[in-house]
Amino acid sequence: MEFIRRIEQEISKIENKFREKKARGFRELMMNYLKKVNDMQVNADRMIEKFVSGEASLQDVLVAAQEANISFRMLMEIRNKIIDAYREVIKMRV
Repeated sequence: MEFIRRIEQEISKIENKFREKKARGFRELMMNYLKKVNDMQVNADRMIEKFVSGEASLQDVLVAAQEANISFRMLMEIRNKIIDAYREVIKMRV
């Protein structure tokens, strides 16, 4: 539940930033989110390395890996929705 709460907080932060600075644009917003997802993936990899060396517990590794997995899946869903919206716009007659 803690992880879901953190994701909701991150989404709220992103939404607030988007509302406050619309001029920044959608591209920058997506690039920032993409960077965060990449950082989570890198963190999960580091946690695996720490586990192998005995510096991290299995629980820490599983949490980091699950966070990275959920963030990546969310990014893929956002991408899919963007592609679907693009296809709908292409189908429109002018």
